[in-house]
Amino acid sequence: MRQTKYIFQQEDLRYTHYRRNWKTRLMKTLAGLLMASTVGVLAYSISSRLHMSNEEIVLRSRNKDLQEQYKRLSVRLGVISSKLSAVEVKDDSLYRSLLGVSPLDPTVRKAGRGGHSGTSAEFPAVIKNTAAQIEKLESRMMIEEKSLLKLAEYAARNQERMIHLPAIMPVSNKDLSYTGSGFGLRYHPILKIRRMHKGIDFIAPTGTEVYATAGGTISSSRISGTFGNVVEIDHGYGYHTLYAHLKRSNVKKGQEVKRGEVIGWVGNTGLSAGTHLHYEVHVKGKEVDPVQYFFDDLSVEQYQEIITKANSFEASLD
Repeated sequence: MRQTKYIFQQEDLRYTHYRRNWKTRLMKTLAGLLMASTVGVLAYSISSRLHMSNEEIVLRSRNKDLQEQYKRLSVRLGVISSKLSAVEVKDDSLYRSLLGVSPLDPTVRKAGRGGHSGTSAEFPAVIKNTAAQIEKLESRMMIEEKSLLKLAEYAARNQERMIHLPAIMPVSNKDLSYTGSGFGLRYHPILKIRRMHKGIDFIAPTGTEVYATAGGTISSSRISGTFGNVVEIDHGYGYHTLYAHLKRSNVKKGQEVKRGEVIGWVGNTGLSAGTHLHYEVHVKGKEVDPVQYFFDDLSVEQYQEIITKANSFEASLD
């Protein structure tokens, strides 16, 4: 039997019969149903987790770990791809030009950018993406491996020419700390003008040994008003190198030298604003950026670093 409800009316101090309209009853019913369904869903979720088998728990945990590992692998693949790109750039713009070989046809390298993932559609996106990256890297690495093998064969056939090719830094500079102003327009500290700096400076202490960067013949060992004590080497095959502002040299014109042989010591002679070695490389009578001729000394990372350092100077020392 339904219980009758009354409401006390304060205006006339009496109780009146309370009647709920159909809207109120409907809203209350819906609220109850919503509450019941919410509780049911929560109860089912909790029950499912409580009753999950040990095997399911292990599989879920392993799946999460694998996805994290694939993400980390994807990051590492990105780093490897960047390093491979640097090698490809050096291959096309440096190694081949030094050896007199035409750059690799761009369409050959583009063939290594494609590829498709053979993974099933049921795998998560992170796995498919990683697989695709690996396929692309494999293709690019195969192309680069063939390219470098051909260059090695060419170098072996032209061993005599390679002996006379400038290939090292003229001072010991393993940590690149002696690197100064590079090739390009620079402010001259003495002339107070911007002009072409035709070599690279090495800001090394007085008396630091200076090495011949390739085998050749001393074409000049003299005192110059601009370069101070200066040595020039004719390496043959159109290559010449110049070493300026030396404290002194120990070679004479016509003398034969080998790569790595000491030819003098760093100083501050001539038109110089501080102790350093100014080094130039000439190819068929034209000055070129010497950094391109340090490939025997530098890793891919160091090659990028020395370019950045050399370009960071607004002024040269000569």
